Amino acid sequence: MQVQAGKVFTQESKLILVDLFTNLNDISSWTAENIHSTIKGICEARDVGFGKVGQPFRLAISGDGKAGSVDISAQLVGKARTLLRIQMALDYIDNINS
Repeated sequence: MQVQAGKVFTQESKLILVDLFTNLNDISSWTAENIHSTIKGICEARDVGFGKVGQPFRLAISGDGKAGSVDISAQLVGKARTLLRIQMALDYIDNINS
């Protein structure tokens, strides 16, 4: 995970992960459709492609970046664990940059 994490977890992706954490936390019905809508909204708000959001999100929730559809993966992992894993990724970014 270290090599890939160093490439994916950057200051730019930190901003996206913060957006994900905040917006996903607001989802009341934890479904792949709602997760996908949240990701799409972040892409539109930041004017970035799906990969810029999906890649750090996928790595955060899977640990190795090898997961299927990120919205379905997040639904299966569950809201609490997904948010915890995003927070762990944010902590990792803070630690490598301190």
